[in-house]
Amino acid sequence: MRHLVVLFQAEESLFRIPIEKALVKRLDKNPLTLRYQYALQFTNLGQGEMNDLRELIYLFQRDFLKKRQKVEG
Repeated sequence: MRHLVVLFQAEESLFRIPIEKALVKRLDKNPLTLRYQYALQFTNLGQGEMNDLRELIYLFQRDFLKKRQKVEG
């Protein structure tokens, strides 16, 4: 795949990360939602895009840990 854009809005932040090239590594159909799920490997990222993607992943991790703490606490 070529010329993709990852878009994600969290709270007041909007992430827009252009991806020059990616490979589809896995394709599954969710039996509950009947939607397709893709695993992508980004193969051509600039340093800025890599930093933005890393920040997005950190945001997901923080959110997950907050939710887990509420359930456990």
